Amino acid sequence: MAKKDNKPIKKNICVLFGGVSPEHDVSLRSAQTVLDNIDTDKYRVFPVGIRRDGRWMLHQGENWELGEGIWELNPGNSPAVLSPDGSYGLLLMSSKGYKMQRLDCVFPMLHGKNGEDGSIQGLLQLAGIPCVGCGMEASVVGMNKYLTKLVVKELGIRQAEFIHLTKYDKKETWAELAENLPFAYPVFVK
Repeated sequence: MAKKDNKPIKKNICVLFGGVSPEHDVSLRSAQTVLDNIDTDKYRVFPVGIRRDGRWMLHQGENWELGEGIWELNPGNSPAVLSPDGSYGLLLMSSKGYKMQRLDCVFPMLHGKNGEDGSIQGLLQLAGIPCVGCGMEASVVGMNKYLTKLVVKELGIRQAEFIHLTKYDKKETWAELAENLPFAYPVFVK
C-alpha cells in the first residue's frame, strides 16, 4: 500500500445496506457484522443505507449501530447516491452542494429484490466500482429460481423435477396441474 507522510493510504470502502425489499432487517444485521469487523486502520468506511422508502443516506455518527430505525434517526446522516458515471463513485450531498468520493470497493449487503438480484451489481459495473460477492450475471441467475433451474438442467446437473408457473397462468392450469403432476408428492413451491 502506498504511503503518504509515512501513513498508509486507506482504501475507501462503501458498505451498502437496507433496501426496499422485505429482507431489509436481514440486510441491517449482515451490514452490522461487516461494520463491526472491518479494519478501520486499513479502510475508510462509508456506510450507506437505503431506507424503506428508497432514499439513500450516508450514515454518520459516533457508532454504526444499525438496529431497525436507529440508523435512520441519526441527525448527521446526509443524502448519498452511487453515480453510474465511472469517474465519480459516491456522491455525498449537503446544503452546500455535493462532494464526489472515489470508492475502491462496495460491500453490497442488500438482500432480496433490488439488492441481490443483479440490480446493484449492474449499477456498480456501470460505475466501474468493484464489489464483494457475485457479479451481475450470477446474481440475476441465482435470484431467479427458474433461470437457476434452467442453467443447472443445461449443465446436466441432477436436480428435483420442476414446473414453472406464474401469476399470469390460468387458474385452471394450476388446478389441472395439482391433479396431474408429472412427479410424486411431496412438492415444494418457491
